[in-house]
Amino acid sequence: MATAAKYPVDETAPALERKEGYLLFWILLGLLWVPAIRQWSYDWSTNPQYFYGWAVPFLAAYLIYERWPFRPVPGTIKHPRWIAGGAIILALFQWPIRWFGEANSDWWPVWWGYAFVAFGCSVPLLLLAGGWPWLKAFSFPLIFMLTAVPWPTYFEISVVQGLMRINA
Repeated sequence: MATAAKYPVDETAPALERKEGYLLFWILLGLLWVPAIRQWSYDWSTNPQYFYGWAVPFLAAYLIYERWPFRPVPGTIKHPRWIAGGAIILALFQWPIRWFGEANSDWWPVWWGYAFVAFGCSVPLLLLAGGWPWLKAFSFPLIFMLTAVPWPTYFEISVVQGLMRINA
């Protein structure tokens, strides 16, 4: 005997509450995060301090996978068109960042530009998909992804040097 789904299919429900909507949601998140991960992977491969970066996307995906069965009931938000418009405008910034990234692939503003766009567009996508309850439920994996973004060299050196002095 088949078991009932946690959320029964309702044809009158908003698109993001149906299976097709979830597929669209995951595709959009992938389109945001894959270019960023690809850009950061150059530094993860060459800088031994960031070798752990290869594990971060898999751990974040695992965190989402673990939370997905227990996701809260989608909530409603005010002004969804404004939120969607803001996300689209922010996503358009990927093109100039990509343009600068082709010429300067190891430049930290490019890395953080990708992080800003991916994180900044993921928040409205979560809001549109499930409102504030989903943003609260899935915010940690998004924030966790930012731990893999390489820091600016001068900032990294000053922090690491200061921590080594304290440790010694």
